[in-house]
Amino acid sequence: MSGLQNCGVAPDRCDYNMIINAHLKRDDEAGALYYWQHMQENGVQADLHDYTNFMHYFSLKGDVRSVKVSSFALACDLCEIQFDSMLGT
Repeated sequence: MSGLQNCGVAPDRCDYNMIINAHLKRDDEAGALYYWQHMQENGVQADLHDYTNFMHYFSLKGDVRSVKVSSFALACDLCEIQFDSMLGT
């Protein structure tokens, strides 16, 4: 990631999605959450793929509570996006 930033290129949602997914596939939850936080701090909006990557990871671990939390967060974001589009913002 720092290679992109050193070249003056801001990572986009796709870049973050690939990096987060790679960490989750390596069972590196801390690394995935680090880049999730980094993504949010840089104003990159999470999308369906980001949430489903986490839901899939947590479901494989049998962590039903985290799957429910991820699902709820996704629903809230989708409602906010729809509400914003209705307001024209």
